[in-house]
Amino acid sequence: MKNIILSFLIIIFSYSTIQAKNIDEIVRNWKDYNREYSKLEQKCIPLAIRSNKKLMDISHCVWRKDQILLKKFDFDPLFYHHAYQRYSQIFNLAKSSTINLLNGNRD
Repeated sequence: MKNIILSFLIIIFSYSTIQAKNIDEIVRNWKDYNREYSKLEQKCIPLAIRSNKKLMDISHCVWRKDQILLKKFDFDPLFYHHAYQRYSQIFNLAKSSTINLLNGNRD
């Protein structure tokens, strides 16, 4: 949660200096982005192929759709790196979980 708040503050300060948009629009875009991002996993679950790597497929689907959201709300130049780090961590966790399940480790 602290990372999200810190990222938001960085976006606000950076965004306001780079582009002449008012703060209300930035906050509105941020709220809309978060609302849409929170729905991505549910959108991707039905699209994931029924396979051993379903968790990885879902995380990759969320990342592809997140890239679209970043561009839609014009956060791409400022927030892309942070979003990629989030995706990378989630994907690596999904990959480790998949490997553990395939090896019979259910921990």
